[in-house]
Parts: sequence; structure tokens; C-alpha cells
Amino acid sequence: MTIHFERGSEWRKWDLHVHLPGTKLNNGYGSIKQNSNVLDRFCTILHNSDVQAFRLTDYFSLDTFFLATKHYRSLFPKDDKLFIPNLELRLTTAVNRSGEVINIHLLFNPNLEQVKINNFMHALRTSETIGPDSRSVSCDELDTPEQFKKATVDKKAIEAAIKDTFGPNALVPEHRQQYLLVVVSAKGDGIRPGGAGIERKKLLTDEIDKFSDAVFANESSRDYFLDVTRLETDENVKAKPVFDGSDAHNFDDLNKRLGKSINTGGDHRNVLWIKADLTYSGLLQTLVEPEDRVALQPNEPDEKHTYHIIDTITFPSNSNFPEKIVLNKNLNSIIGSRSSGKSALLAHIAYAVDPDSTVATQLKVSNIPDKNQVGPAAGYTWDDVKNGSCHVEWLSGSVGGRVIYIPQNGLYSLSEKPKEITSKIRPVLFNKYPEVKAAYEYYESRNKQTENIIETSIKSWFSNSELIKQEENNLRNCGDSKAISEEISGLHNKISSIQSNGLSSDDLKKLQNVLKEVADLKSTSEELDKNRKILTSVFPKDISNNQNVVQIQPGTIAVHIEIEPELTDLPVDLVSKITDLQTSTAKKLASQIEQIINQYASKLEIDIQETKSQIKSIQKTNSELINKDKENKEISCISEKITTLEKNIKNIEDIKEKIKSYYNKNANSIKSLTRALVTRRELISSFENQFNSASRELEELTFTVETGIDPSSIEQANREFNRRSNNDYIQHRGDDIDYIKAQDEPEAFLKSLFNNSLEVNKGYEKVNAAIDVFKLSDEIRFGAILDNDHIGGFEKSSMTPGKQALFALTLILSDSDEPWPLLIDQPEDDLDSRSIYNTIVPYLVKSKKKRQIIMVTHNANLVIGADSEEVIVANRHGEDRKNANHKLFSYLSGSLEYSKPNDVNCQTVLEKCGIREHACEILDGGAEAFQKREEKYKLI
Repeated sequence: MTIHFERGSEWRKWDLHVHLPGTKLNNGYGSIKQNSNVLDRFCTILHNSDVQAFRLTDYFSLDTFFLATKHYRSLFPKDDKLFIPNLELRLTTAVNRSGEVINIHLLFNPNLEQVKINNFMHALRTSETIGPDSRSVSCDELDTPEQFKKATVDKKAIEAAIKDTFGPNALVPEHRQQYLLVVVSAKGDGIRPGGAGIERKKLLTDEIDKFSDAVFANESSRDYFLDVTRLETDENVKAKPVFDGSDAHNFDDLNKRLGKSINTGGDHRNVLWIKADLTYSGLLQTLVEPEDRVALQPNEPDEKHTYHIIDTITFPSNSNFPEKIVLNKNLNSIIGSRSSGKSALLAHIAYAVDPDSTVATQLKVSNIPDKNQVGPAAGYTWDDVKNGSCHVEWLSGSVGGRVIYIPQNGLYSLSEKPKEITSKIRPVLFNKYPEVKAAYEYYESRNKQTENIIETSIKSWFSNSELIKQEENNLRNCGDSKAISEEISGLHNKISSIQSNGLSSDDLKKLQNVLKEVADLKSTSEELDKNRKILTSVFPKDISNNQNVVQIQPGTIAVHIEIEPELTDLPVDLVSKITDLQTSTAKKLASQIEQIINQYASKLEIDIQETKSQIKSIQKTNSELINKDKENKEISCISEKITTLEKNIKNIEDIKEKIKSYYNKNANSIKSLTRALVTRRELISSFENQFNSASRELEELTFTVETGIDPSSIEQANREFNRRSNNDYIQHRGDDIDYIKAQDEPEAFLKSLFNNSLEVNKGYEKVNAAIDVFKLSDEIRFGAILDNDHIGGFEKSSMTPGKQALFALTLILSDSDEPWPLLIDQPEDDLDSRSIYNTIVPYLVKSKKKRQIIMVTHNANLVIGADSEEVIVANRHGEDRKNANHKLFSYLSGSLEYSKPNDVNCQTVLEKCGIREHACEILDGGAEAFQKREEKYKLI
């Protein structure tokens, strides 16, 4: 009867060296014949142990095996523990320095009939002889303790017994392994790894190594026997699994050693973990995957946390799906014919865990704009199946979690555009290397400041240049200051010649001074009144007195303080402290500004009143003189003209000062612009140096950084300029704008643009065109290298589709801080077989050790090459492919080692055969893939 394990290959404790009660040598259990409780006690200890498979051992005999296992099944009929008959033998030769003969073990297929094993025992001849003709004694003829103690066999005798019992073909290892496995000891009673034996016997050791299928040894010997080049000759040999066991000979050994790791007082025992079904067929898989299927260590060899593992999928209210599907912790492959419910099952799982993320992912991959139009399968939306909900149960029993869901064609949503690759690499790179993130954020923050300085400097230069142009026009309209001064001198002479109304020359001089002083005070009063009007226009509702004194209320001014870079990634308590300081500083600064404004407004009102008072005082004091002047209109008219001319001279001087100031501002703008351009280059160089100071790697990827100009940015700048005529920055008609020369001589370039030597096209502004030229700069792009092929940076990817898929997978998986389950639908689409086998398969083998993977596929290499622990065969009910209970979708799950001959009388498609047979029938891959499958899983 074939046992079916729905979860497929799982890590379980195996003990492949337990001696039976009544074992022919060193029996410490007591006599079975004298004490009927011995077998009860032995079976009960095995039953209560967490070890799931036992190789029950005796020396040169297996009589007790059948007695003990029959007794066990009568005591525990529902127990599915595996018992393998093990015949322990001693070879006639010794290869170690101690001269001990080699212990060799024959593990028989427990499905063999007892008569077949009895025939083998009769055919196996020992070195013992009896009778006058020295006839060799067979194993089943050994009787006395002394005979068992002295008995040995040679390799030829074992081969002869195999041939006599199972036929000539059984001498070929691949055929013989259907019946029995040869396991040699590499401990003290066996061959020694690494050439530790006597020199002249090393070749003999190699012959025994080649004859065996597996090895008994400690974990320190594991790497040696996995090395295919370990032989003395140049011949390669298969990698072999390394087993261990308790070697229990009594009840104390059983209680102390079963399922336990021991290394005390010279007693060194390992816990043996095997990832396989509890079947002989499962054990055979350790010969195919000796490194990945076998482990010697105290704890289960699985890195995953229980809250990261989906244990069960249920459909409690959906008549189209089965009530329950169980999953393996590692790689689960969903296979089936087209439209059999593979992708629908995967989508249901993703949606049950995280509906929003599932819908968003489906929208992104399918390019469907409406979220109400995506669903678990073609023609179905999530609204269509909302009443048939799917539930996910985590192994930990926890509620909630997440999955990484990659629908069909999801790996190819990764853009081919190198610039967009940077945005996809960046979060993964920053998560792996926080120091790179900090350096990049510093670069971005400083570069942003630098770009702002560049833009501000250019705008300021153009603004000041316009003002210079305007003021120079105003200056030309004001006339010549020298001519005006000469005219004022002539007017003064004219006044001196006028003698009227009793005004002496001193009176005239004094009168002119009084009139000038009053005019100056009036001008000051007008300026002060103008400033008051500015205040009252900004704070019109805050005039709180009858004297028009502006007094703003507390809270009128708002101050915002920005911090670069942003604080979001800093520790919470540190952000809180900085935020409190930011808030308190803003409030304090706002209060100080309000106080300054109020003080200024109060002083402004005082100055206005004082100025008016001074005017009145001067006019009152000099009223007599002023009245006399009024009587003499000519002198008054001349004095006013002099005042006007003097104001004009002052205006000319003011304009000249303004022009000088604007030129100085332009000089400062050029300095700031030049300094910013230098700083920008230094920032990029500094980041490159920091990035390249260490290797930046993730899985098999090596991250790179490149700097360069985006051609589209140059094209954008070109569109703004008239390139039909030649100038200093466009040498030939149609050339690109020479931005490098422009940035090397910024003032000359800006003048050329301002003076129209370099023209902009219609619809574009000079200042914006200049900004775009000076913002043309190297940008930072990230890339990645995989097996000497690159992606990202500034060049088109050189990766094959397979490598690009692997690159995408690496980024997608590494973008998660926790190893949540990966749900991926047909990663093989549009990939060639070589890419699948050389890139995706090794990645799956490596990744499944860190995270649970649930994969939909048609490809044999992905299922078999990656040694899928569980295969889920999907079927859609139809007249020619019926499901049990007429469910629309049904699933059969199990391991690839689960084999069951095709039952032509079976009415349902899934139950007619085993997982192995379904895989051979369903999976794509051609003759080569089938040949590999047959070789790997011994389908002969």
C-alpha cells in the first residue's frame, strides 16, 4: 500500500541505526523469549519518540525485524511511522590504522516480501566455513553467538547475493536501489574520510566508497562525501548523503539518544533530519539531493518563522473549491492543464491575505484602469466571488500577515528604461546599505539647495540686468549733471543781482536755506507717510487707535521652519525632540517679528509727527522772511527752480548708485552661480567615492552607480533655442547647445542671451532657457551586474530575459523587510529553457530555504529541477476530466516521490495516479526534460 502525504516532503527526524531487541551482538534489552514485555517496551518507546522513521538493525540476521514490526502494528495500528529493515555486516577487510574491519549496512525496501529478504539471507555467504569441503555458511545458517561475532563477508559475496535474489540487472546501482541501499560506515568501524587510512589501502577505500550509496558518519565528514572529486584517482564519484543514528543496543540508549544530539564522553551522535515522505521512495530522494534533503543538526533545518508560513487554505462557503488545501513550508508548485484553476487558486490566496495590494498589483500588470474589472481569473471580478471567500491560516495561528504576489507576466512590469531601473533599485539598495541611503539623501538635499541657488542666481541676474537697462534709460532722460550744476550756479548769480523788498543778500541766502530745509522735510514726510500706508495695506484690520498707529495682534505672523533632509527615518524620540525645538523656535521668532513690526510702526508715527512739527516750527520761526519772499515772486520762482534742479542732480546720483548696486548684485550672482556649479560637481564625485568605497551586493547581484547626462534633458534645452544661426554656443546650424562652454563662462553666456546674440524660440523665456542650460548636469543612476551582465545605468540592459527575471525577483523579494511567502504565477513565460534552468531554478532552490514559495507553472525544470517539496495538481471538472463530488476545481497535493500506478478503472482524474505520474503527464519541457525527470526519479 502506498502512503500519501498531502504536504509533500517535510523535514522529519529519522534514526537509521537502532538495534532490535535480541540483536545478535551486544544485546542490552534482555531476552525476548524470556520476557514478553521487552517488545512492548521497545515499541512504546519508539511510538512516543518524535523520531518518525527507524532503520531497525541486527547483525547478519533480520528475523527479529518482522516479529518486532508486526508487534508494533498490533499495538499502534494507526501509526504511520516508517520501519526499514537493516542488515549490519562486517567486511573481511580493514582500511583504518586500528585494523578494524569495515561495518557495512544493507537497507532493504520495507515493501519487499519477507520471503524475498529470506532468500537474500540464504544467498549471502559469509567467510565462515563448515564441513569437510569448507562450504561457506550463509547468513541464515549462523546460529551461535560465537559465529555471529566472527562472521564477515566480502564485497563479491554481497554482489552475488543481490544477483541471485533480484536478478543480474540489480548489480546496476540504479536498479539495485529499488530493493536495497548499501551504506558504509565512515566512523571508527569503517572507512575514514579525507585519506586518514593506511596509504596502501586508500584505493581499496575508494572501491568501497563507489560501491556504497550513502555513508554513516558525523557532521564533520559531510562536506567530504558531498565532494565528487574525493577519490584518489581523477575519477569523479557521486555525492553521497551522510546519515547517523543512535546505535542503540539497550533501553537506556533509546531513552538518551533517540532524536537527540549527543557529544559527551566520546559518545558523538547526531540528530538526522531527512526532507522526504516517510517512505522508502522518500529515502531514495536523498541519493538525488544529498545536500538539500539531509541534515545533521539538533534543530529542524528551516530558517523560517511560523508566522511567515501559510499552513492551510480553506474555502468554507465556496462550492467551486475544496474545503481545505494544506501547504508545505518550502516550495509548493501548482500544476495542471490550461484553465484548471491554478492561477485562480494563487490569486485567491493573495486576495485573502491582502486584497488591496492584490488588486493594485493586478492593475499594474494588466494595465486595466478600473479596479472593479480585475479578479481571480479571466471573466471573473472580485465582486463576482466575494461570497465564496477564501481563508488563509498561518502556521503560528496568528491573524494577518502579507504575501509578495507576482501575477502572470508580473516580472516584466519592470521597465527596460535605465532611468526607471534606478527608482526600483534605490529602495532595495538603501534597505541593505543604510550608509548609502544617508550619503544619497545628503547629496540630494545639498544638490537641491545648489539647484535652488543656480535658479535664484540666474533669476536675480536677469532681474538686475533689466533694472540696469531701465535705470540707464532713466539716466539718459535726466540730462547731464554737469550742465545742470552750471545752470544752478547761474540762477544763484541771478538771485544775487536782485535787490527788492528790503531783502539783503544775507536774507536771500537764509531764505534759500529755509525753503530747501522745508522742501527736504516735506520729502521726508512723504516717504514716512508712504511707509505707513504700506503697513496699513498689509495689516489693514490691525489699526487699533485713532492716531493711525499700526499695532498688530499676537499670532498675526506665522513662521514655518523647514529641515533638510527630512527627519522621517530618524528614531522617533529624536524626531520628537527636534520637532518640539522646531515649533518653539518658530513661535519665538514669530513673536520677535511681531514685536519688531510694532516697534517700527510706533517709531514711524513719531517720526511723522516730529517731521510735521519741524516744518511748522521752521515756517513759524521764519514767517516774516517767508512772507517777504512771497511778496517777491521772482526770487521765489528762481528758488523753486534751483530746488528742482538740485533734486534732479540728487536723482542722477541716486540712479548712478542704483546702477552700481545692480552691477554689484550681478557680480555676486555670477559668483554664487559659479560656486554652485563647482559644488554640484563635488557633490556627485563625493557620492561616487563613498558608494565605491565598498562592494554593494545583494544575493548574486552587484550594485553599481553611474553618472551622466540624460540625453532627453539636452533635447529639452535644445528646443528652447534658435539653432538656425551660428553663435558662440551653437557653432553650426542644428548643433546642440554647448552647455559645457556656457557653464564654464556663465557671465558671458548670460550676457549673450540677454543681448539677443543667442536667441530663444518663440514662446520661451530667456531666464527659463538659461536655467535649463545651467541645470544640465550629471545625474546619479544605479545599476546591477549579474554574471557579468548589467542592467540600469545609462545603457540598455545586456541581461537575458532569464537574468532580467532573476534581477526582478531579487528586487521584489528584497524590498520586503520580512521573508513573507512569495506567490508567483508562471515565471517561465517567454523564457528559454536554458535561462530557466541556469537562473530561475538555482534561485528557487536557494530562496525556498528562506521563505515559503507558492508557484504556478507548466515547466518541468521549475518543479523538478528546483526539487519542489509539494506539488499541487489542479483539475477543472469536465466530462472527460471528472472531479470527486463534482467540484468545479479540485486539487491533489503531495511530493514528487509519491508514485502510484495509473488506475484505468478510476472514475476521477486526480485519484487515478500519483503526483509523479501527473507531473510526467502535465508538465511541459520536451524529451530532454522528461529524460532528466526519469533519471532523477528513477522512472524506469
